[in-house]
Amino acid sequence: MTDLAARPTGGRLLWHDRPVRPNRLPSQQVADDLRQRIKSGEWQPGEQLPSVAKLAAQYGVVKSTAFKAVHVLADEGLLDVVPNWGVFKSSGDGA
Repeated sequence: MTDLAARPTGGRLLWHDRPVRPNRLPSQQVADDLRQRIKSGEWQPGEQLPSVAKLAAQYGVVKSTAFKAVHVLADEGLLDVVPNWGVFKSSGDGA
């Protein structure tokens, strides 16, 4: 299994820049990477993230894996998920 730590490269992401964590599920690896990107300030509070489908394509995973990762971060207060509208960086102090 490849590590899901990503670096944007012309719309594609590379997964080989960080050590593989074989004991982590793909959804956990995606959540870990998104958490790091959120905390680094890649998205401002209230800013919309890419759709779950686009995140899945970027990370090379199925949509259900990206969906799980997004909802883990929503449970942590880092993201707000608005059904039929999108995923947004939380305006709270989660990040």
